[in-house]
Amino acid sequence: MNEFEENVYQEIKSELVQSTIERGVDTYFTNRNELTHYYNVGKMIVDAQGGEERAKYSDGLIKKFPKD
Repeated sequence: MNEFEENVYQEIKSELVQSTIERGVDTYFTNRNELTHYYNVGKMIVDAQGGEERAKYSDGLIKKFPKD
């Protein structure tokens, strides 16, 4: 490979590596955001049922949500 071809190769390689890294970062933040939202929803449900001591998955609040 001559110097020009080597430079083009390195630029292409760098672009592809950067794209892969950015895709991984996007996936990480998407997953983190989803986890945060699910945690917050779970916390709201527990709080609405009177806290951890009283919250149970069999409580009427959770059974009512799918109907609504």
